[in-house]
Amino acid sequence: MKYRCYVRWTHSGREYLSEFTTETANPEEWLIQDITKCYNKQFRYTIDGRLTGVELERM
Repeated sequence: MKYRCYVRWTHSGREYLSEFTTETANPEEWLIQDITKCYNKQFRYTIDGRLTGVELERM
């Protein structure tokens, strides 16, 4: 299944939206958890970065 992903996050008091497409045979719940894990791993090295939401849209 192919998905368009919307990831909302904050850094230094600013809000950001990242958009990308991906394809996986795994369920949506797995994809959301995987995206969350990857973003949180990156934010571990920032003082004030934070993930605020992950949304998926089937294509």
